[in-house]
Amino acid sequence: MDIINATGQKEQFSTEKFCKSLERAGAPKDLSLRVCEQVEGELRPGMSTNDIVEKTMGYLAKENPGIATSYNLKKGVLELGPAGFLFEHYIAAILHAYGFQTKLNQMLKGRCVSHEIDIVAHRGNDHFLLEAKYHNNPGIKTDVTVAMYAYARLLDIVPEEKKTEHKYARHAMWLLTNAKFTTSATRYGACMGIKMTGWNYPKRRGENLADMIKEKMLFPVTALPSVNIFAREQFARRNILLALSLRAYSEKDIVQQFGIDARQAGRIAEEVKMLSGMETFFRPNTNRA
Repeated sequence: MDIINATGQKEQFSTEKFCKSLERAGAPKDLSLRVCEQVEGELRPGMSTNDIVEKTMGYLAKENPGIATSYNLKKGVLELGPAGFLFEHYIAAILHAYGFQTKLNQMLKGRCVSHEIDIVAHRGNDHFLLEAKYHNNPGIKTDVTVAMYAYARLLDIVPEEKKTEHKYARHAMWLLTNAKFTTSATRYGACMGIKMTGWNYPKRRGENLADMIKEKMLFPVTALPSVNIFAREQFARRNILLALSLRAYSEKDIVQQFGIDARQAGRIAEEVKMLSGMETFFRPNTNRA
């Protein structure tokens, strides 16, 4: 049966691929098979992948809200927009968890012009100028022109940076996106030494954005099934971007401090609790960045 993917193209629905996506989200085999059967039984020709995700979320939220949050990760990151401001702060929080010191929206002098850099990240002698490319449409890809522009900025900035540094540092451009890269973009990045991080790129375990989030349990609050636009805005005002940061708040706290009604607050607290219980599933054997 043909469905419509994120790019608007028809593709054959794959039961195996769908079931594996549930298992990657932490669903045990029996739950994965049960939800697969339920969703597959409701499929209709021309149904979109977003429709399928919504149906799947409905079943998972009833069975296990923690697994529902994990399955909802990509959509949760998409909902950090629309302007990308929250996305940059979220990426800075991820980098901090991996040992980086970060500064956001820095104006750096180049030999020719000044440049506003989304995130400047330091860890030891490694200094990265990070370009955070947020897309709220999952079908959009980051292309080679973005990579070329990012590298040109690096070439202009590094000579000026070296003039003020008191010790050796390795400088590199880091292009990070919540979407995919075109083939020409990854080819150019590899050729020019740009660090490229996309949703599922690189394929090596622990190096793409999805793995970096899961391995340190850095799920955004927007991945929680019961967090709507109002709740997201209330949490953002308190700089709460990570779902597990809400472990510090009781159900009563969520009601009193964020103005969220008791029923919704109870669901959010339960989702956070069940997500916390999944830490051993995603915990890696080694730490990577």
